[in-house]
Amino acid sequence: MAEPALTIASVPLPAWHGTPRSPREAHYIGATQTFDIPPDVRADFEAVLVEREKARVVRDELVLDEMAHRLDRHDARELSTTRYEVNDASRELGEMAGEAFVDRQFPGAEKIYPADGAPSRSGDFDQVWKAKDEHGREVLVVVEAKGGSSGLGQRELADGTKAQQGSAAYFDRIVEIMRQSPSGAKAADEISWHRTWDTVRYFEVRAPLKEDSKGQAQLQPLQSREFDLSGRTTP
Repeated sequence: MAEPALTIASVPLPAWHGTPRSPREAHYIGATQTFDIPPDVRADFEAVLVEREKARVVRDELVLDEMAHRLDRHDARELSTTRYEVNDASRELGEMAGEAFVDRQFPGAEKIYPADGAPSRSGDFDQVWKAKDEHGREVLVVVEAKGGSSGLGQRELADGTKAQQGSAAYFDRIVEIMRQSPSGAKAADEISWHRTWDTVRYFEVRAPLKEDSKGQAQLQPLQSREFDLSGRTTP
């Protein structure tokens, strides 16, 4: 008598099954979240925006002169200065957005990097916070702060390839770079420890701007989205 056929119940596969994902490209967990600028810091955002707009107006006028080949040496230096001022104000808006996000999402968090008063710089993370998650577990919250329309950057890895900001490969490379810096070594060690125990939360936080009918930038609700640090390429 023939044995009955063996039936194996089908099991739903995870969403990422069968879809190779490069650890060098940024991936997200969930959708973008939006939230209003907190009333107690809105005046600070507006003050930075005012300074940004002053620099932007001058920059745009000088760009027109540059396109018409009317720039002298003095104007060229001023154009360089105003470009920097616009970008720096955008950076400041992004960092303020990062702080507002952490205050909202992880109340009581302690900023451990960079030191108070020190701006973010190329080759490290914008903000690193020690916090408690919704389950009371200690986590490190790492923030990539973006102001205006700033996009995700990239970083060259040890093998010469490039990784997109927000990716697992980028994250680990930045930790390596920070470890080589006297000011970043301690934070890098702590990040590595939490990375081993899967207690790092990695976020993009943005302070977007929108131009009105007169071309002036206006503050918009802040945005946050969590990066996926799993970096898996196979199921």
